[in-house]
Amino acid sequence: MGRSGGEKAVEAAVVRLAERAGGVALKMNPRLYAGIPDRLVILPNRPMFFVETKAPAGKPSKIQKRWHMLLHLIGHTVRVPSSVAEVEALFEELT
Repeated sequence: MGRSGGEKAVEAAVVRLAERAGGVALKMNPRLYAGIPDRLVILPNRPMFFVETKAPAGKPSKIQKRWHMLLHLIGHTVRVPSSVAEVEALFEELT
């Protein structure tokens, strides 16, 4: 399934806000690990977190949900924003 313009805008917001906070939002490689979240966000003096971007009204697939659960079980945060406003709220909360 292709990535919509909406999802690309959400992912671009993750990258932009991570850089603005002095960090990075590393692109994960789904060819190596199917279903892995889209980005690993690393910020100065903050815990790392994963972000699975979705188009408005998009939902994680079954394999993505399995990754989210595994990452949660080993102590990591995974968020699934589907709008730029949700990304902004996420960075307000976690930074």
